[in-house]
Amino acid sequence: MMLTAWLPGPAQGPPVKEGPAAIHAGHFPNAGRFAVRVRDEAARVSGSKRGPGVERVYAPGELLWSTRQRSGSVCRLDAQTVRTLIDTAARAGLGNFESSLFSEKFSNPGNDK
Repeated sequence: MMLTAWLPGPAQGPPVKEGPAAIHAGHFPNAGRFAVRVRDEAARVSGSKRGPGVERVYAPGELLWSTRQRSGSVCRLDAQTVRTLIDTAARAGLGNFESSLFSEKFSNPGNDK
């Protein structure tokens, strides 16, 4: 909800009633202004009044972003999830999925050997 309000800025066109919808890039702010607006809105949300025991209020997507930054973009999976992924890949005919999942490149991010 918040992101959809941030993207177009204050000027929005008429609603589409039927037929295919197209997004005209000219209706969006340039990247620099958009980044400033997102930063400012995230700061506004984070500065919201907190209830008892609430350490921080996150803007939508901010918690995921900060988690990804702390993890070095590594997604850690529990054993059951890995097994389910491997089983699903095998049923889909992706025979080399397991070896690629545990390859050096994927187990050590940033290592492009």
